[in-house]
Amino acid sequence: MGKKVFVSYSHKQGEWVWEKLVPVLKAGGAEVIIDRERFKSGRNFYTQMDEQQDEADVQLLMLSPDYLSSSACQHEMQRAIAKDPTFDKNCIVPVLLEACTLPDEIANNNPLYVNLTDDSDSPNWDLLM
Repeated sequence: MGKKVFVSYSHKQGEWVWEKLVPVLKAGGAEVIIDRERFKSGRNFYTQMDEQQDEADVQLLMLSPDYLSSSACQHEMQRAIAKDPTFDKNCIVPVLLEACTLPDEIANNNPLYVNLTDDSDSPNWDLLM
């Protein structure tokens, strides 16, 4: 089995994540960790989110204005960055899904990010795997 990949995304981009991103990740051999497949009814949302995030080898941060305005997404992003604040461990991949201003925690460390604002650009998809 490939790397465990946690996808942190705004549910407003859920359809795109499920129809485009998840199939590409799985086809590339990744074990995708995502709420829709892993979370259980009746359990605390944030507890489950933290547990699933802690299992991941790599965390994809699907950046967009909706993502940056979501408290749940902010929680996931802050936890990811706390584990690798200088982006040196190759465990966080910022993905620009829609044009937005990168948060200081990301912009100040200048990590290579994947630009999928034009999701038909296959070389950018290759950067995910």
